[in-house]
Amino acid sequence: MKTVKLTPMEMYQAGIVGLARRIDSMQRRLNGCPLNGWQIDIEGALAEMAFAKAMGVYAGLTINNYKGADIGDYHVRSSVKSDACLIIRPEDDPNAVYVLVTGAEGDYTVHGWIKGSDARNEDYWMAPNSRPGAWVVPQSALMGL
Repeated sequence: MKTVKLTPMEMYQAGIVGLARRIDSMQRRLNGCPLNGWQIDIEGALAEMAFAKAMGVYAGLTINNYKGADIGDYHVRSSVKSDACLIIRPEDDPNAVYVLVTGAEGDYTVHGWIKGSDARNEDYWMAPNSRPGAWVVPQSALMGL
């Protein structure tokens, strides 16, 4: 587990990308989370920036890259909840590597990673609240960086 504190300029840069992502989604009518979509897009970009900083690599944040890797070969998944699990959906690439980052407003924790195929464990499968099923990987099952 690595903790990361973003500088105000890093938050500004990632925040602009998150803002652009939200507007792009609105224009494409991809408003899956209209009430908190702004927060999801901005915090998602901030989490990607935090992961890049933790890895010591250039962030290279993108817009309209829905299925591609976020930072290098990594797909960054994030949550503002510190006890969140890493969610892998059936349409996610089983050959990709997924990372869980939690936190908000500049303070983040990188919990670890798992390959998509390793996440596809029946013990992790859940379909709560009449939502589509997904593999919900606990933090304890993630590999350290």
